[in-house]
Amino acid sequence: MLALRAVRSSAGSVQGWATQAGEPSVSDEDSRPRERGHCPNCGSVRNAAILAEDMVQAEEDGGVWWKSTYSILRCLGCDCRYIRHVEECSEDAEPETGEINERVSYWPNNHTRRRRPDWLWITFEFSYPALSALLKELYAALDHDLCVLASIGMRTVFDCASGLLGANSNQSFGEKLKELVAGNKIGGEEKEILSVLADAGGAAAHRGWKPTASEIDTLMNALENFLERAFVLKHDLRRMTKNIPPRTS
Repeated sequence: MLALRAVRSSAGSVQGWATQAGEPSVSDEDSRPRERGHCPNCGSVRNAAILAEDMVQAEEDGGVWWKSTYSILRCLGCDCRYIRHVEECSEDAEPETGEINERVSYWPNNHTRRRRPDWLWITFEFSYPALSALLKELYAALDHDLCVLASIGMRTVFDCASGLLGANSNQSFGEKLKELVAGNKIGGEEKEILSVLADAGGAAAHRGWKPTASEIDTLMNALENFLERAFVLKHDLRRMTKNIPPRTS
């Protein structure tokens, strides 16, 4: 892998990045060094361009050394930026071969149990910031396999969403669902589905219910479908209607 070095000012701050003598500059998009990394958006190992890299290393008395390499990578598939951290230590080696083990971690966390919908960033981030913040915490719970907390979080997300759709925040979940049906915000079949979602959150919080991974996926499907229909599709369809030519008489 091409080694990069930090270009520092006299005060020690990083001013930029450069390759070793004779190597192509990383400012040239086509000549940037490439590496394989686990893209948090694609959810798999992909080719990536190294946008920046810095290394910290030290050696102690007795020859024990350690090294940490931090890299900013850009996925060449989806253009997502993420950070890779590689740790090495002279004491962490294979006993038979002596090969140094590399401990690799990524940020954002590369363990993404459920991929985030595109509309979470496109629509919710700016139009519904409170709801977006709750959803991010919900997906974080899913990534760490916290199924009980995730189930409770789904109920909380629905509670916030129902308020944005006009339901009275002081009502019970059953009353909120009836109000949403009366206001044509949801249909009768969707009311039954969301009723199960709300009851599941209550059971996880108060009745000791521990949902399985499959049950969590079913509940998330229901929640995401509700959110997309209620907050995303209707606006997309209204915008699309403006581009559809009218019928000629």
